[in-house]
Amino acid sequence: MFLLCTLVALASLPSAHAAPPEYPVWLGGFADVGASTSPGVGGGFGALAGVMIGKGDNHNLALEGRVGEGLYASDVRTVGNIDFDVRYPGDSGPFVYLGFAHHHELSLDEALTHPVGAIAATYSGITHRTGFELGAGWDMATPFPKSSFGARIRPTVRVNAVVLPDGVSPSVYVVGNIGILLGVGRPRS
Repeated sequence: MFLLCTLVALASLPSAHAAPPEYPVWLGGFADVGASTSPGVGGGFGALAGVMIGKGDNHNLALEGRVGEGLYASDVRTVGNIDFDVRYPGDSGPFVYLGFAHHHELSLDEALTHPVGAIAATYSGITHRTGFELGAGWDMATPFPKSSFGARIRPTVRVNAVVLPDGVSPSVYVVGNIGILLGVGRPRS
């Protein structure tokens, strides 16, 4: 909780690094590690896409969508997620986000036995869970500011909590992500 409060406070400060060019759309990939309220840890991977909202220099909000797949070791279960979030601010640097979360949970044995149904989320053994997500993160300055392609790359780190108030355990997942974002479109100066 202390880390989340610290990141929220940092998101309200002006960025301490030289701002790279901002792009109206970004795509990304990430790796994550997490824990849940029922004893257990896990890890996974995923992808995201985001778009800034606003005109000119007023990009105070962004919309992001993420999908991912993870494996929790405590009971050897797969957790697929689909998240849609509103992010503030949309520019690089520190940010906070809040949104909708939907999970597909299934034992690894069942996922391997019914791979098509598991991937399509149509297998009858999948537990569908819906809730909300809140988090904070930091999109860092590009490590390649002088390269026309490299200037589009931004490392990102995030921490989030997914709350699933449906009475099924676990009710909360806490996840840390590290990833790379790629800016798409014409940069705004």
